[in-house]
Amino acid sequence: GMGARQQPLMLDISTAGSSQQCFSYENHKRAEDVLSGSLDDDGFFAFVAMADKGDAEDWQNPDVWAKANPGMGSIKSPEYMAEQAANVRATPSKLPTFLIKQLNLWTSAAERWLDVSRWVALGRPGLRTALAGAKCWGGLDLAKVNDLSALALIFPPDEVERCTGEVGKYALLTWHWCPADDIATRTRNHRVPYQTWERAGLIETTPGNATDYSVIRARILDILGEFQVEDIAFDRMFAGETVQALDEAGASMVAFGQGMVSMGQPTAEFERLTLSGGLIHEDSDLLKWEAGNVVVVRDSAGNIKPDKAHSREKIDGIVAAIMALARAQSGATGEFCEAFIA
Repeated sequence: GMGARQQPLMLDISTAGSSQQCFSYENHKRAEDVLSGSLDDDGFFAFVAMADKGDAEDWQNPDVWAKANPGMGSIKSPEYMAEQAANVRATPSKLPTFLIKQLNLWTSAAERWLDVSRWVALGRPGLRTALAGAKCWGGLDLAKVNDLSALALIFPPDEVERCTGEVGKYALLTWHWCPADDIATRTRNHRVPYQTWERAGLIETTPGNATDYSVIRARILDILGEFQVEDIAFDRMFAGETVQALDEAGASMVAFGQGMVSMGQPTAEFERLTLSGGLIHEDSDLLKWEAGNVVVVRDSAGNIKPDKAHSREKIDGIVAAIMALARAQSGATGEFCEAFIA
């Protein structure tokens, strides 16, 4: 009907979003061009209320809130904004939604995840020794060609209480492997202290410049002798010789999808346990580094999962831990098994 009228008018009202491939983002960029004077378009009226792009790090500042909310104090109260900010402090993965809906800032769908200071507080030196022989479930994330491979074991609260005296907590142990040649290269070129972690026993090496899966298989079988491992989840897209050999050697291997259906619920549970103090782990600088690297991606329903493509560095130990947590909770309750391995 626009072409049939002398003075047609179309209204477009929207907050920001997480996708820049949409009609609203195109209109937002057009509005910026009109308001800056770089585009002369008398037929386009634009009003934009948003925080400055540099304000994302200052999202708790009431002065920043006011920039995006000209109705502050009337249609939206400072108390409401303070409540929303408190929710973000309690659950950091909600920050992108706060930036979009409350500050009108366009963000990426990928978001930084774990609060490293909270993660460090969950460290328990000597945990591996204390848990020797305890029942647990595993997650295995193998490198396709080179770099890090990781095994994670999750111990349920009853075993953790029996072995350590800590009540109501899951426990996490991890092992990492890397080709020997890659350790030196990454230390030199990427300034990641792989050699320091190797000397500390946090990374075990395989010979050469490509992952030697036979070394990893042998070590995993040793670990199976140290703990009561019920089963080990693995990426079902990596169902090769290594998984087959482990299965034939007596390890119970469970295929585990890496999509949102499989990873969404255990990722959310891993976050909840981290925030509530319900997960303890060995005090590892490597694991702390990985925790700080994790970026998650969120779908339209609010589900999250780790995103290796957008994470700034390696996160293999955390991915393995999430799979292990899914299996541990499935084994303990039977509630999540079908959803997690779908």
